[in-house]
Amino acid sequence: MNKKNSGLLLFIMVQLITLILINGCNTTHKKENSAIENWEEKAWAMFEAKKLKEMLTFMDKLLKKSPANDKMLFVKAVALNELGDRTGHMSYFIKGKAICDQALMINPSNDDVMWTKAWALLGLGKSNKQYLVKACEEAIFWCNKALSINNKNEYAWYNKAWALYYLKKYNEALSCCERAIKINPNNPMHKRLRSIIIKKMKKQ
Repeated sequence: MNKKNSGLLLFIMVQLITLILINGCNTTHKKENSAIENWEEKAWAMFEAKKLKEMLTFMDKLLKKSPANDKMLFVKAVALNELGDRTGHMSYFIKGKAICDQALMINPSNDDVMWTKAWALLGLGKSNKQYLVKACEEAIFWCNKALSINNKNEYAWYNKAWALYYLKKYNEALSCCERAIKINPNNPMHKRLRSIIIKKMKKQ
């Protein structure tokens, strides 16, 4: 093989190796982008499966790459609040509220974060009866703020209904609950709360 052919062969080999490396990098990036795009689906699947600690670990990994993503912070706060409800440990609600505050600093108009903060406040109020009234009032404030942005946010109406229920304002609580049911009649949580409120009203 002469020097000219040898040089051409070397050039072709270098080009092939470069193409392989580029394609490999592109494939890796595509997989990473796909994982990021599907993160919500994966997170909510863990929530539905009640794998809440696994969900938190998953969200923490995502937030290391995207610490200023208010939507990711919202989902993490939901997992913390749900753990608080399931375990009765106030520490989860404290963390959930802190995450909501962090998300609201990034995006002050995120209505989902607002009702999630209200949920955390209600959890803290239930854990400390002396704080319950103040917690409910704060929760109502955040639910109202969420509803001023999106009055079809079923969970803002739902959490407002709970806050009013704890304040023994049963008629107002029922009205909020009915609004949540009207928005999403297929959500069993809303109907369950309506039954709780009506049962309480009958005892009066």
